[in-house]
Amino acid sequence: MRKILQMDIPSSSRYLVKYTLTILILFVFTSNVFSQECDEATRARMIKSGISDKTIEEQCGKIGEKEKVSENVEKTEDDLKISDESKKPYQVQIILLSSLGSGISLYYNFKNDIWFGIDSQSTSASATLTASSGNTKYEGNLNFSTNYLNARYYLIESMPSFFIQGGLVSRSWTMETVAIKVSNNDKIGTYITKYPSSALNIGLGWNWISDQGVSGGIHFISIVGGSPLHTYEMESGWTCSDSCKASYETAVDEFVPTSTAHVNIGYNFNF
Repeated sequence: MRKILQMDIPSSSRYLVKYTLTILILFVFTSNVFSQECDEATRARMIKSGISDKTIEEQCGKIGEKEKVSENVEKTEDDLKISDESKKPYQVQIILLSSLGSGISLYYNFKNDIWFGIDSQSTSASATLTASSGNTKYEGNLNFSTNYLNARYYLIESMPSFFIQGGLVSRSWTMETVAIKVSNNDKIGTYITKYPSSALNIGLGWNWISDQGVSGGIHFISIVGGSPLHTYEMESGWTCSDSCKASYETAVDEFVPTSTAHVNIGYNFNF
């Protein structure tokens, strides 16, 4: 009986020591899992101690998971860095072509897909208009200066993108026209047309920016304002009847555009 007891006690002690060590190791790892990293040596000790793979994964995560997260974080940071470097919020463009003349366009990316800016353009020209009746012709000079204060909303934040815009217009549009009788080429009078100095504009367009900062676009803008004021200074012996005025004003309305298209080219940059 003593022999059996002597043989069983060491065996029980070994199991007891083994289980005690296992519990201690689990306690140590579970208490430090959130503050320490599970490196390869730590995992090896846990496996050697008989801790199951499931428990190791629960405490330390899957092998390579930390590395993948780290790689993703670094990749995201690189992407953000590239995005910040490629984002050029200041835009300067030349208005190359437009029915209201050439000019300059300045815009700033205020926030995400919202831009604020100004367009300024001017034109001067001489024109000959013929009344619908064919009895009178008009030889005129026009001087148009147009300034836009706009807000643009891009439908897609990244370029190229379509946008819609709206804003105020400050303009100085004047026409001085000499009315001449077609039959004898006599001067009838001088007609002066002046448009209201303020108006509104609405429009849409397409804009693009290259990685190097070169930018351009095509914009369509409608100007909404009041009717022009016409002044008639008649030569001696001549008068301009209501039909005469209606004929002239109709010719002006047909000649002066209420909408315009811009073709722009320029550059975007950072400060």
